[in-house]
Amino acid sequence: MEKRTIAVKPTCFAPEFEMMIQVPNERDAEEYIDELLDGIFNDEARYNAEWDFVDGLA
Repeated sequence: MEKRTIAVKPTCFAPEFEMMIQVPNERDAEEYIDELLDGIFNDEARYNAEWDFVDGLA
């Protein structure tokens, strides 16, 4: 598994936070993280959340 660190900004009223996520080797990191966050956030946060990698890897 590959460890990736992302910065998440859920909405304009919620503070930004960082998460470290373990991505399975056979999965695309962006796709996996999108699916993971979709499962964590409620509908409002899901459509308003933005995230980006902070670990320097693309």
